[in-house]
Amino acid sequence: MSLFIRPYVLVWVLLILTACQTGTPEPEAEVIGPPSTDIWLFSISPDGIELQVRVTDLEGYDNQPMFSPNGGSLLFSSDRTGKTHTYRYDIESRALTQLTFGDAETFSPTPIPGTNGEQFSVVYADSLVYQGLWRYTLGGSLEPSPIVTVDAVAYYTWIGAEEVLFFRLGTPNSLQLINVATADTRVLAEGSVLSLHPIPGEAASAYIFQDSHDTPQIMRYDWLNRESTMLAPSIEGGKYFCVAPDGRLLMLDGGKLMAFTPGASVDWIELADLGLSGGTRLAVSPDGTLLAVVGERIANE
Repeated sequence: MSLFIRPYVLVWVLLILTACQTGTPEPEAEVIGPPSTDIWLFSISPDGIELQVRVTDLEGYDNQPMFSPNGGSLLFSSDRTGKTHTYRYDIESRALTQLTFGDAETFSPTPIPGTNGEQFSVVYADSLVYQGLWRYTLGGSLEPSPIVTVDAVAYYTWIGAEEVLFFRLGTPNSLQLINVATADTRVLAEGSVLSLHPIPGEAASAYIFQDSHDTPQIMRYDWLNRESTMLAPSIEGGKYFCVAPDGRLLMLDGGKLMAFTPGASVDWIELADLGLSGGTRLAVSPDGTLLAVVGERIANE
């Protein structure tokens, strides 16, 4: 049976590995499960940022939200059945639909470019497949299948419809680029990578990168010249961000939503206090009017 590292454990593992490489003493890790997380949906307008709806309200892992291309729904991962599967939340009707089933677990659901939102990719793991990249359809018209022969995928983002930029677990960990038609693969950098995203309106992607010596930075990968350059400093302790349609980088500092405009900002500025505890992942809708945020579970009174 292959070893599968769940995404909510991966960040802790990377922190320990980085500490070992830099000579920092390892923290004493208490053997406890990850905190329960939920997803909240906020509106963004010139008048401010307001909570619209709490998308999930269950003990367990509800995480990794991603908007559909038309902004009408959210894909996300949840372990509410005992296995981590992909779900679709319709924003207008608030209806929830389970999309993946069976013993295999699926993470990081992402619409596949060029499919009009009808197909999505996932990190797929079972007793035989070690974190491969698989294809599903919303209506189940096609059997789930591997997109390309690759394993140890931790995080990823599409580059058009033909390539995937991904963080691969290994010795060492690395940022890699793979062509899904030919399986040709290039190692772009060695180190730890988190939170990969396309940059709207540009032939580029953004990601957080840290090697064994440097502090985390948000990088820009140019699809045309195949080079990465620094885009912005990361907030201390920050692991996740997203890119708004206007080019602003959005990131959480605890429960506060922060923004940074590359080429204009000197430092991160606070946009709003969302009132959440332990905020982590976030996603912005294609039109920039909605924000999905993951935070530690708050029990309803």
